[in-house]
Amino acid sequence: AIALPEEARVLGKGTFFWLACGLSLIGGVIMAHAVRVRLRILRSDDGRDIFGPEVLIHMALLVVVPFSIVVGGTAGAASIYLVNAVLAYGFYKSSEIAQRRRLSGEASHADRFRVALGFLLVFPLFFQLAGGIYNAKELVVDSGGLILTLPLPVSLLACFGAIVLLADYRRATRSFAFVFLLFATMLFSTVAATATGEAFDRGKLLLLMQILIPAFGLVLGEMFEPDAVRRARVLERSFFWACAIIIPAQLIASWLQGEASLTHWLGAFSVYQHRQFAPVVVASAALIAAPSLRDLPAYRPWVLLLLALSVAYALGAYSVLGIFVASAGLAVYAVRDLSALRLRWGLTAAAIAAIVIGGQLLLLKGTSEYRIGEKLITYQALAERIALPCTDEPIEYASPLIVSQDDLCVLRRDASVRHDIQLRLWPRHVQKGTSLQIEGDIRKGGVVVQLVRTDGTGAIADELHVGEPGPFTVNLHPESGHLMAVMLSDLSKSSGDDVIIRRIAWKSDPAGGKPDLLETVPKALAPILPRNFVERIGDWVLFGQGIFTNTETFLIGHPKPMDRTIRTSAHNYYIDLAYNFGTLALLPLIALIAYTLHLLWMRRRDVLRDDRLFWIAGVVLFLILVDSNFKVTLRQPYSGIFAFFAWGVLLARLRHAETSVATRTVASPADPGPDR
Repeated sequence: AIALPEEARVLGKGTFFWLACGLSLIGGVIMAHAVRVRLRILRSDDGRDIFGPEVLIHMALLVVVPFSIVVGGTAGAASIYLVNAVLAYGFYKSSEIAQRRRLSGEASHADRFRVALGFLLVFPLFFQLAGGIYNAKELVVDSGGLILTLPLPVSLLACFGAIVLLADYRRATRSFAFVFLLFATMLFSTVAATATGEAFDRGKLLLLMQILIPAFGLVLGEMFEPDAVRRARVLERSFFWACAIIIPAQLIASWLQGEASLTHWLGAFSVYQHRQFAPVVVASAALIAAPSLRDLPAYRPWVLLLLALSVAYALGAYSVLGIFVASAGLAVYAVRDLSALRLRWGLTAAAIAAIVIGGQLLLLKGTSEYRIGEKLITYQALAERIALPCTDEPIEYASPLIVSQDDLCVLRRDASVRHDIQLRLWPRHVQKGTSLQIEGDIRKGGVVVQLVRTDGTGAIADELHVGEPGPFTVNLHPESGHLMAVMLSDLSKSSGDDVIIRRIAWKSDPAGGKPDLLETVPKALAPILPRNFVERIGDWVLFGQGIFTNTETFLIGHPKPMDRTIRTSAHNYYIDLAYNFGTLALLPLIALIAYTLHLLWMRRRDVLRDDRLFWIAGVVLFLILVDSNFKVTLRQPYSGIFAFFAWGVLLARLRHAETSVATRTVASPADPGPDR
């Protein structure tokens, strides 16, 4: 078909037909060998070594087929069956090799890669499909949904490569069942929510894959630790070294660049989302690793130092949740482990932690951009901190050029600066029907009022320039979204008052039918709750209203994700999943969480006395019950793969502890033992 295209057309069929036939014939040979491998596996066991490869084949087709068509065009479309055959043979063969290795009792040659694997799951190294390692000096806040420019973590490649390499599918049957059910419910939602005859929404299909891919970390977690690996503490060692390298490196890079706050650029590479997801992952990995290695002489002197550095790392990143998990972990470690030390060693350890954390706080205190406190401050405190007579709105910034005169705000002239930002209100959720109203008088010059989207795009939602002398009124009616009101000046160089502002206010139109952000919170609580938390409530209400629109949206979600110009996510993984795929898609997650809590309760004594269970259990509970309720942690490739991987390791360890106790009980029924 490739060499003789004209001759092929003489036979009445186009080049695509013959190309597809030829590639499918080649694929048929490969598929025949794949089926033979599959039958050999089925003859030798109960089928659990086949279930995992079957799930992987179909999940991989979801990703590989569209990619092949985009990259290869006509040839890519013609090669779909060949791609399917190659995937089937590869996954079946990996299962057969692992099965033979297990039955023969030989050690896995892949064990040597487990340290590198654990390292790559934590180390925040990213690449881009458009080319090479992600190494941008300018901070990328939002990729705009473009997959080619989106920084992807190397843990994504490590996860799927390790699943094929380890291929211990039998150990991960439960995880594969969870992934399959999650996929089935989301696919059913996508099909059911799409009107008959219409094409599936591209954004929703991409979101389906984005949610599904990190869940394979659960599979890898269950595969990761055979008994020998668990005893050698391979996971803890690999996590320890990943944290021991990235934390000092990023802190030192920040100081060398003259910044006290954490930088994203390290020279050789950049860390994507270094203030949102990376601090939580690194702090969580340090908690899983360091306390569990305290009894090893080579690691004992560095355990507390690493935990203290993880707190300093989270402080530098302004991550409230990162600070919480790192600080709480350090406090629990002090109570749990340092209490066993002698007084001299305990005081030394406390001094080390105080010096590291205190030094970082002193450095950050001297910077104008360190604003952790701004995330926790209330709207009432904001209004009191920067108060102007012309508005009751909380103000983020007010220029020194604005002076108060009775109940007016007067913008003085500035001979050296034009279009200078004079006023910036704090960002807020704006529902449809809400307007920004500004009234005043212009003597000379003018003002520009902008509504800027704060969803990561920085787009201007609405703008108005007023330059005519005399009284003026501004009414901006934006679409719903998360917005920040900005006032710029175009002042004359002459002396005297240039612009007088009488009133600035957000007004909700009763006909709009939807409440404003602060109205979604009880009046008694809004003044005392942190601003960041109030805004999260606004996100939850915005998406939550969509969930309960009707029975259909409650069960199967919406046919399209919410417009990114309104909001990129619900800042809550479970609400986000329910909005897009319905509450049916939550059922596999609810079942897995319930199963995990059941195992933790049954093995609670083992969890309390075994550091390797205690710390990973605490981290997993934090990630799935706390962190995922304030972010879409489990949807992001880097943080999601790590969280699901730790979850899978926890499940495997809990079942191993259960099996060990049962074995001891059967072997020695008369021996009461410590667990009886």
